[in-house]
Amino acid sequence: MNCIEIKQISKNYGNVHALDQVDLRFEENKIYGLFGRNGVGKTTLLNIITGRIFADSGEVTVDGEVALENDQALQKRESSSQRRRAGGFADRLAFIG
Repeated sequence: MNCIEIKQISKNYGNVHALDQVDLRFEENKIYGLFGRNGVGKTTLLNIITGRIFADSGEVTVDGEVALENDQALQKRESSSQRRRAGGFADRLAFIG
């Protein structure tokens, strides 16, 4: 099964806890929404999933493989992004396997 899992992700900016031990699972062929007030960590979470920033703790896995510094997992994420781009959803759904 293709999926992206977020396990115990935490990210702090100084004294601000943007994410505190977040657990999520995104499965293939499902649509997800990420809602919340300004400043609750939505963009931080997406930036960690896409590898733009690093979490202070926890891990992101793609099909069970840790995505950080893992070429095979990163290729899966990139090929997913290319498939989504063909459908016009790359900017919003590139992180969904």
